[in-house]
Amino acid sequence: MKSCVIAVVLMLGMACYADPICDFPKEYCVSQVAFDGAESSLAGTLTLIQAKIDDNGFEDFLVEREEIKRSLIQGQAAWQNYRDQHCAAVFRLMSGGSSRHVDELSCLTDLTNARVRQLQELYEVQ
Repeated sequence: MKSCVIAVVLMLGMACYADPICDFPKEYCVSQVAFDGAESSLAGTLTLIQAKIDDNGFEDFLVEREEIKRSLIQGQAAWQNYRDQHCAAVFRLMSGGSSRHVDELSCLTDLTNARVRQLQELYEVQ
């Protein structure tokens, strides 16, 4: 599993140095690649959590599997709404500047990476 994580990190690192095929300014393209990587990491983490739930990895917690699944789905939906609305506010705040798209993507990336760390710690997955 660690080798998969290392491979993803290396690929993301290489992607940052590669010239992305993008019709927008380079800063935007690099920011989009970073956000895409964060989203991919989040999806992978959610998959690991779901697998742990399905494998009854929380049996010592005295909570039914379906309740854990439901709370994860509801919590994730609420978090995603918060992230998207907050970063939209960042975009609006920066709407007079040329970097507003990069600022919004940076916001989305930062919050998504923080969510990944939060989920990994809470659900004890890597």
